[in-house]
Amino acid sequence: MEQQRKLAAIMFTDIVGYTAMMSRDEQHAHRIIHKSRDILKGLIGQYNGEWLQAVGDATLSSFASVVDAVNCALEIQRTIRSELELSLRIGIHIGDVVFEKGEVYGDGVNVASRLEQLADPGGIYVSGRVYSEIRNKPGIEAVLLGEKTLKNVDLPMKVYALSVKGQPAASDKPYPAERPFISKQRPSIAVLPFINLSADPEQEYFCDGISEEIINALTHLKGLQVVALTSVLAFKGKHEDIREIGRRLNVGKLLEGCVQKVGNRLRISTQLINVADGYHIWSEQYDREMEDVFTIQDDISMAVVKELEVKLLRKEKAAIVRRNTKNIEAYNLYLMGRYFWNKRYEVGLNKGIDYFQQAIDKDPNYALAYAGIADSYNTMGFWGYCPPRDAFPKARAAAQKALKIDDTLAEAHTSLGWISANYDFDWPTAEREYKQAIALNSGYATAHNWYSVYFMNMGRFNEALAENKRAEQLDPLSIVTNYVAGEILRCMGRYDEAIEQFQKTIEIEPYFGVGYCYLGLAFSQKNKYKEAITALQKSIELTKGLSWSKGILGYIYTLAGEKGKAEQMLYQMKTRSKKRYVSSASIALIHAGLGEKDKAIELLEKAQEERCSLLLFSKFFREQDIFSSEPRYKALLKKIGLDR
Repeated sequence: MEQQRKLAAIMFTDIVGYTAMMSRDEQHAHRIIHKSRDILKGLIGQYNGEWLQAVGDATLSSFASVVDAVNCALEIQRTIRSELELSLRIGIHIGDVVFEKGEVYGDGVNVASRLEQLADPGGIYVSGRVYSEIRNKPGIEAVLLGEKTLKNVDLPMKVYALSVKGQPAASDKPYPAERPFISKQRPSIAVLPFINLSADPEQEYFCDGISEEIINALTHLKGLQVVALTSVLAFKGKHEDIREIGRRLNVGKLLEGCVQKVGNRLRISTQLINVADGYHIWSEQYDREMEDVFTIQDDISMAVVKELEVKLLRKEKAAIVRRNTKNIEAYNLYLMGRYFWNKRYEVGLNKGIDYFQQAIDKDPNYALAYAGIADSYNTMGFWGYCPPRDAFPKARAAAQKALKIDDTLAEAHTSLGWISANYDFDWPTAEREYKQAIALNSGYATAHNWYSVYFMNMGRFNEALAENKRAEQLDPLSIVTNYVAGEILRCMGRYDEAIEQFQKTIEIEPYFGVGYCYLGLAFSQKNKYKEAITALQKSIELTKGLSWSKGILGYIYTLAGEKGKAEQMLYQMKTRSKKRYVSSASIALIHAGLGEKDKAIELLEKAQEERCSLLLFSKFFREQDIFSSEPRYKALLKKIGLDR
C-alpha cells in the first residue's frame, strides 16, 4: 500500500483502570474489551467514522467531520457508561495522518493520544483546533483548561474539556487540571503496588514486596522524596485517576507495574508516569528467571534515578543496589512476613513472625528478617497482645541481632528506639537511636513518626508536630502517622483539632479500631460522653476487645454517670485477666473514675513493674486531674523519667 496523507479528525480512546481489571479477573476483562470494541465500532460507523486500529484497550479512529467526531465521542461516553459501567478517556485533534503499510501515524495521532492521556476518567479533551470548529454548534459545550505542554509537541496548545451529560466539566471538579498540588522543593515519587497478573492469588505478597524493595532502595536518596508503602497500598486494586493519586500523595511522579509469574519464569512490566499530564516518561519489560528478581529491582531503581535526574553519589548508589540476602526463598518468606505484619492484628503478627523465622532459617544472616521480628514483637507488646515482659525482650534480641549483621540498618535502630522508650523508659537512648536511624535513612517514615511520639512524651509538642509532619510527608495515608498527629493535638489540649484529625484517620481506614479509641477519648475531654461511648464501643468491636479501649470506656462511663456499666466493664476485664494478659494500666483507669485513687495508683505501679507502655498515656489525663495531685503518682512519673 502506498503512503497516503490526509487531514482528519482523530479520536483516541482508552479504558480507565483496565490493567487493574485484568489483575482481578482476566477473562472478565477480555469480555469487557470485546464488548466495548463492538460498541465503539458500531457508533464510529454510525457517525461516518473509520475504525483504524486497537492496541490493548486503546483505540484509534478517524473522521472527515470534526462535528461527527465530537458527537460520536459524546455518544460513546454515554453508552459505555450506561451499558458497561466503564469510564473512558477520549482525546480528539485535527491534523495530518499518514497511512503506510497498515501503520497510522502523524501529528493528528500523536496529539490525540496526548490529549487522551491528559483527560479525566469519563472525559473528552480536545485541541484548540477542534474547539474552533465546534464552538458555535448547538448542544456542544466546552471548558478551557488553559495552554498545555504536550510531549513531542513543539509549542503549548490550548486544551478544552467537553461537557458530557452526567459528568461534571473539568472546571466544576474539586481538583481541576490547573490545581498546583505538587511540591516544587525536590523530586518526589510514589511506587504503586505492582499488579499481580499470575494465576495464583498468593503471589499478591510477592508483588507488594517488589514495590516495597524499590521503595526501600529509593529512600536512600537524599534528593528524592519517596512515599512509604503503607500509603500507596491504599490504592491497591482501585481505579483512581493518576492525577488524583498524585494529588493525595503530593508527588510529581508515579511508578506502576505488573508481575506475571509462571513456574520459575518472571515477567515484570513497569512505567514511570508524570502526574501533572499523565505522560509515560519511561517504560520497560523484563523477562527473566526468578533468580534475577534482585537485578530487576536494581535496574528499575537506577532507571528511575536516571529519569528523575537525581544526583547520585557513590555511597547512595551502593545503598540502592545493596542486597540483604541472595537467597530467593528467604526473600519470598520475608515478603510474606511483611505482608502479614502490615495487617497489624494479632493473628497476622504471629503469622509474620513465623515467616520471618523461616526466612532466617534459610539465611541466618538476613538482617531485615530480624528487624521484621523486632517490629512484630514491638507491636504485640505495645498494644497488650501479650505481656510486655515477654514481647519486648524478644524484640530487643532480634533488633540487636539485625544490627550485629548490619549496623547501618535504620529499621533496627528505630526498633531499638521504640524498645528504649516504651519498655526501658530510657529516654536518652531512645532519642539517640531515633536520630541514628534518621541519619542512616532520612526517608524512613516510621523513624520520624516514632521520634514524634518520643517528643510528645517529653512534652515537647511543637517538635512532636514537626517530626510527625515529616513522617506524614513521607507516608501521607498512614493510619498510624495520622492518629499520632491527633494524639499529639489531644495531649496539647487542642481537642477540636484532635477530633478532626482522628476522624480523618478513620476516613482513611474505617476499620482502624485504635483510631476510634482515641477519638472517643478526645470526645470525652469535650464532655461529649454520648459520642465518646459510641466511638469506644466501635473500637472494642473492631479490635476484638482491646483492653486499653475497654479501660477508657469504663472510665468514660464514670464521667457520664453510668457507674453500673463501669463496674460491669471492670468485672469483665478482671475476669479476662485470669485467662490472658490485660494491662494493669487499663484497669487502673476505671478504678480512678470510680474515685478509688489508691487502688488506681497501685495498679499503675504494677503496670510499671509489667513495663506496660500504656502507662505513659496516664500522664495526659491531667485535665480531669485524676492523678496529678497524688504524691505516689508523681513519684511514679519520676521513676519512668516523665516528671517534666
